[in-house]
Amino acid sequence: MGEHHPDVEVLKIVLQVDGKEPEEVTVLGNKDIHFEIPEGSEYFMTIHFTVSNNPLKEFKYKQEVKKAGFVVKSRDVYIGDEFLPREEPYVVEFEKDLTPSGFMFRGNFNCTSTYLANGEFLYAQDWTLTVSKK
Repeated sequence: MGEHHPDVEVLKIVLQVDGKEPEEVTVLGNKDIHFEIPEGSEYFMTIHFTVSNNPLKEFKYKQEVKKAGFVVKSRDVYIGDEFLPREEPYVVEFEKDLTPSGFMFRGNFNCTSTYLANGEFLYAQDWTLTVSKK
């Protein structure tokens, strides 16, 4: 996990939680990615990535959030139809999402972001999330 595919490099993710300053996290080479989001908050993510070598077709993102080994939330995002190789990073903003609220949904979660394109798995990145009391 965390190994990058030769055709795509996710450079950074920007997390924007309503009412807070944007949080920018470098993904490339980072093995300790962590986000904290207050419960019941709307947020959106923006990813910055480059494409090398071969075009990415039907580029997709899948996110799984687990607590005690059980998937408590998953999200599938269709990033786009085709991205051609270029040096300038692509920037894609995901739709808003909402963190759950309540004492059962607070705490630390293990998460995996998986990237797929051209009908194949590209790579996965593990990270952690803390949902805090508002």
